Amino acid sequence: MKAVDEDTGRVLAEGVEVADTFWKRFRGQMLRRRPGSLLFRGRNLHVHTCFMRFPLDLLYLRRGRAVKLVHSLGPWRFCSAPRGSDALLELPPGTLSRAGVREGHRIGLRG
Repeated sequence: MKAVDEDTGRVLAEGVEVADTFWKRFRGQMLRRRPGSLLFRGRNLHVHTCFMRFPLDLLYLRRGRAVKLVHSLGPWRFCSAPRGSDALLELPPGTLSRAGVREGHRIGLRG
């Protein structure tokens, strides 16, 4: 799957993995050597970075629009999801800054 900022046309990530099972959601990015791109859908999108070796960019979505951006959340940190968010993209650090993503931008998920 590909994530694209529809307002700027910039690709945020290609090869986004969907965390659609209990074990994929449970593991997330823990114990990986390098950050990847993961999509979480549903409720309870709170994040912790315990047991991680790298920071992450977080992009919370509500109906396809960016509602909260977190830049480079470091290891052993926590982040609460904004009320009403229905999806979360975990991205390698620096992705949101490089792509110029802002709150309110439309984010398309293709594939």
